[in-house]
Amino acid sequence: MKITDTMLESMIDGVEEQIQTRNPIETQETYQLLLNNGYSSKDAKKKIAVAIAVESFAIIKTAKPFNRERYIQNLKRIQNGKEPIE
Repeated sequence: MKITDTMLESMIDGVEEQIQTRNPIETQETYQLLLNNGYSSKDAKKKIAVAIAVESFAIIKTAKPFNRERYIQNLKRIQNGKEPIE
């Protein structure tokens, strides 16, 4: 499934909310690490939005609820320079 600009903006809104509320804290940690590694704020949020997209598509595909553990594992993958996986 292709991510449209509208979908991406919605996911970035989610990233910004997670950063502000620090819920989960791993989003804030990932964002700060990406900034420290030279990413712009916009690019860091886009990278984190990919993890939200992966989780969103998994929910649609499997009809199962949000999997917080998988989402956090994907944030950790981003922190380690890897792409999120389903």
